[in-house]
Order: sequence, then C-alpha cells, then structure tokens
Amino acid sequence: MRGFGSPVAECGTGTFPNFDFAHGGFQTIDEAPGGSDMEFVSKANSAAVTILLVEDDDGDAKAVRRAFSKAKIANPIIRAEDGIDALEYLRGENGKSPLRTPMLLLVDLNMPRMNGFELVAAMRADPELRRAIVFFLTTSKNDEDVARAYDLNIAGYIVKQNAGVDFLNLVGMIDSYWKIVELPI
Repeated sequence: MRGFGSPVAECGTGTFPNFDFAHGGFQTIDEAPGGSDMEFVSKANSAAVTILLVEDDDGDAKAVRRAFSKAKIANPIIRAEDGIDALEYLRGENGKSPLRTPMLLLVDLNMPRMNGFELVAAMRADPELRRAIVFFLTTSKNDEDVARAYDLNIAGYIVKQNAGVDFLNLVGMIDSYWKIVELPI
C-alpha cells in the first residue's frame, strides 16, 4: 500500500528512501511482491493521514475502499454512516476513540439523520474541527448544492457517476492534492 509521503520510512527489513514530501511524492512503507505499498503522510509532522469516509451507502463505501486498495494506499480509512456518527468519531463521543490528526474527510452529501452540509457546518463551528480537509462525494450535480458546499470552505466537490472509475480518479486526485498542500496541524 502507499500513502502521502515523508522523507523516509522504516520497515521490518530496512529503510527505504522515498520522494521528499516537501517536493511531492509518496512514501514507500513496504516493498511487497507486485509493488510497493504507500501511505499519505502529513508534511508537518510525518503522521499518517487518517481518512474518515462518511457514506451511508454500503456499495459506495466498498467502492472507495477498493479504489484505495487498488491504488495501494494504506492509510487508515474509518467509515461513519452519517453526520452524527462522523461527529462522534471526530469528537471521541459515545465510546468512539477520537480520530488522530491529520485527517481528511470524504463526505457524502445526502445521508439520513445528519447530511453532509449539516456535518460540515457543525465542523466549521467547532474550533477543534474547523480546519479539517473535506471533500464532498455526491451524485448531485445541482448548482445550488455546489455553491452551498463551497460556502462551507470544502476542498473539493466530486460527483460520483461511475463508482469504479470515479473512485480511482478520486484517489489520483488526492495523491496530487497532497503533493502540493500543507496540512493544518
């Protein structure tokens, strides 16, 4: 698996150099037959980026995980089934361990109990969560939804049309994004 890079990764059999993250690239964390595994890592503190997938549809959640696996991205992916569940993970409530930073959220727009708009609005109002990097994943092409999403300072609005291909493109886009972006600590 692969992920967002840092200068060097130590593995059970030795240390493998990577592309310096300050200049972009993935960190090799394991040399396995058939390809290297990688992990997205924060430039600021060399910590693996936790991915919170907020998705109520089991099929879409599986497709996102498959895309990361196919791209050999090893970052931890935690799934929340709606906005309330996500906030519990983010805040460490109701017996859930709080997610470590840095983190990236992939959020479905239309979910039961608390939708993506409501979740991100709650996050932006919370001093501990307001800087989280959020991408919306949705089937909605509605211009009003797009504008409303960007009013919440999201990093991107991605329309999911063809789950397999679109989710592989998503992983490639996130790869490119992390090569040039500094994460908040």
